[in-house]
Amino acid sequence: MLTKAGIDTSVYSPKTNPTHNIMYGVLYFLKTAEQLKNKYPDIQDVDYFVYASYNAGINKIMVLLKESRATSRGDFVEYVADNLM
Repeated sequence: MLTKAGIDTSVYSPKTNPTHNIMYGVLYFLKTAEQLKNKYPDIQDVDYFVYASYNAGINKIMVLLKESRATSRGDFVEYVADNLM
Protein backbone atom coordinates (compact mmCIF):
# COMPACT_ATOMS: atom_id res chain seq x y z
CA MET A 1 0.00 0.00 0.00
CA LEU A 2 1.31 3.44 -0.89
CA THR A 3 1.25 6.12 1.78
CA LYS A 4 2.25 9.77 2.07
CA ALA A 5 5.12 8.87 4.40
CA GLY A 6 8.38 10.09 2.98
CA ILE A 7 6.80 12.09 0.17
CA ASP A 8 7.37 15.83 0.47
CA THR A 9 4.23 17.66 -0.58
CA SER A 10 4.52 20.72 1.67
CA VAL A 11 5.65 23.07 -1.07
CA TYR A 12 2.44 22.38 -2.97
CA SER A 13 0.08 22.75 -0.02
CA PRO A 14 -2.32 25.70 -0.10
CA LYS A 15 -1.82 25.99 3.66
CA THR A 16 1.94 26.53 3.34
CA ASN A 17 1.98 28.27 -0.03
CA PRO A 18 -0.31 31.31 -0.29
CA THR A 19 0.14 31.49 -4.06
CA HIS A 20 -1.40 28.04 -4.49
CA ASN A 21 -3.42 27.83 -7.69
CA ILE A 22 -4.27 25.37 -10.44
CA MET A 23 -0.66 25.33 -11.67
CA TYR A 24 0.49 24.23 -8.23
CA GLY A 25 -2.15 21.51 -8.37
CA VAL A 26 -0.67 20.25 -11.65
CA LEU A 27 2.86 20.46 -10.25
CA TYR A 28 1.74 18.61 -7.12
CA PHE A 29 0.27 15.86 -9.27
CA LEU A 30 3.45 15.47 -11.31
CA LYS A 31 5.84 15.82 -8.36
CA THR A 32 3.94 13.22 -6.33
CA ALA A 33 4.13 10.77 -9.22
CA GLU A 34 7.88 11.44 -9.57
CA GLN A 35 8.50 11.01 -5.84
CA LEU A 36 6.52 7.77 -5.78
CA LYS A 37 8.59 6.49 -8.70
CA ASN A 38 11.81 7.40 -6.86
CA LYS A 39 10.62 5.89 -3.57
CA TYR A 40 9.58 2.59 -5.17
CA PRO A 41 12.18 2.02 -7.94
CA ASP A 42 11.39 -1.70 -8.18
CA ILE A 43 8.12 -0.87 -9.86
CA GLN A 44 8.90 0.25 -13.39
CA ASP A 45 5.41 1.22 -14.54
CA VAL A 46 5.40 5.03 -14.32
CA ASP A 47 1.80 5.13 -15.54
CA TYR A 48 0.77 3.30 -12.37
CA PHE A 49 2.21 6.09 -10.24
CA VAL A 50 0.58 8.80 -12.29
CA TYR A 51 -2.72 6.93 -11.99
CA ALA A 52 -2.26 6.48 -8.22
CA SER A 53 -1.46 10.17 -7.81
CA TYR A 54 -4.50 11.16 -9.86
CA ASN A 55 -6.75 8.88 -7.80
CA ALA A 56 -5.38 10.33 -4.55
CA GLY A 57 -6.29 13.81 -5.80
CA ILE A 58 -9.78 12.74 -6.82
CA ASN A 59 -10.30 11.02 -3.48
CA LYS A 60 -9.25 14.18 -1.63
CA ILE A 61 -11.69 16.27 -3.66
CA MET A 62 -14.48 13.82 -2.82
CA VAL A 63 -13.63 14.08 0.90
CA LEU A 64 -13.65 17.88 0.68
CA LEU A 65 -17.01 17.83 -1.10
CA LYS A 66 -18.51 15.74 1.69
CA GLU A 67 -16.90 17.88 4.43
CA SER A 68 -18.06 21.13 2.86
CA ARG A 69 -21.69 20.04 2.43
CA ALA A 70 -21.69 22.41 -0.54
CA THR A 71 -24.80 22.57 -2.68
CA SER A 72 -23.15 24.52 -5.49
CA ARG A 73 -19.77 25.08 -7.07
CA GLY A 74 -19.61 28.51 -5.46
CA ASP A 75 -20.23 27.04 -2.01
CA PHE A 76 -17.44 24.53 -2.56
CA VAL A 77 -14.98 27.15 -3.80
CA GLU A 78 -15.82 29.31 -0.78
CA TYR A 79 -15.29 26.37 1.60
CA VAL A 80 -11.90 25.56 0.05
CA ALA A 81 -10.81 29.21 0.07
CA ASP A 82 -11.85 29.69 3.70
CA ASN A 83 -10.47 26.44 5.06
CA LEU A 84 -7.47 25.53 2.92
CA MET A 85 -5.97 28.73 1.58
